[in-house]
Amino acid sequence: MSRNDRIDDTTTLDIVERFETYEDYLDSQLTANDMSYLEDEEMARQLVELGYRGLGDTIRREDFDARKKLLLERSTQKHIVPRKLASLDKDLSGSAFLQVFMKMR
Repeated sequence: MSRNDRIDDTTTLDIVERFETYEDYLDSQLTANDMSYLEDEEMARQLVELGYRGLGDTIRREDFDARKKLLLERSTQKHIVPRKLASLDKDLSGSAFLQVFMKMR
């Protein structure tokens, strides 16, 4: 992955964090002047999605959704902390439970 790809990924993730839905993102690309000429919100969004209107390069819906999913996965992974086993570093060779288990095998 090149440095430019990482910058693009970071910028896209920032965009995904700012907008709840792809439609909100498309709406942010429209100006009041655009809406006064087009009058149809759905058509205006389609023009932005196709790259005919907007404020720079437009992120495709698939990329937006994929990055939204990645962002969600990252946020849930922060809360998952591996737990230390209670039996770690303990000698269980004399354990009655282990002896019963070995007999049952």
